Amino acid sequence: MELLDKAINILYEYSNIEETISRGKSLTRMLDELESSVEELEALVEFTSAFTACCAGLDLTPSVGLVESIYHLLNEMLLKLDDAALESPELNRLSSAIHKLNVHLRVKWEEFVRRSCDDVLELLEVVIPLVGDPSRAWAAVSKIKNFLEKWPVSPEDVSSFTQAITEGKKIIASLNVDNKIRNFLILVANGNASLADLDDDVMNWVKKHRLESRIAITFRGRSHSN
Repeated sequence: MELLDKAINILYEYSNIEETISRGKSLTRMLDELESSVEELEALVEFTSAFTACCAGLDLTPSVGLVESIYHLLNEMLLKLDDAALESPELNRLSSAIHKLNVHLRVKWEEFVRRSCDDVLELLEVVIPLVGDPSRAWAAVSKIKNFLEKWPVSPEDVSSFTQAITEGKKIIASLNVDNKIRNFLILVANGNASLADLDDDVMNWVKKHRLESRIAITFRGRSHSN
């Protein structure tokens, strides 16, 4: 019987070791998840700082409640890490809060990209045949288009996009394009310009930039009735 008692005690000790190993593996997995969440949060904070620095006046601020919830969750986890008491529910809540922050910042970024493209991209593509160095304009167009669906975005990406927008605006500005000229060029590009669109302001602009031979107005198709 004594031998059996020893065997039982050994089994109990083995069971405790297994439990400790299992708990250690679980903690390792949760620490990996926490590290991944913190890295994502760090990247979002760096993006926000870069975006705010180059786009003054644009408010990226998420709700106070969201920021506070992330802050309190991180503090709570630090305390639990000291006691090796980290649990999955806390990780899930942190991951959910960071996801909400990610969505908020992505929406703000995409709104900014769309507004910037509305102001620059269409007209930039229209004036490419008219500028002295089309390759420069194509390069700006290509860079801008790369960001239409891009996320996540790094601080370097923010800088690259804003530089491309600035370059596009400079190219357009070199042709002194106002709203009337802009509308005329878009009509030409779409094949919808007519002689009626060639008023004195447009003709003076065309002559000033010596574009007479580079802008063509053609016949519009018309239906024939029997």
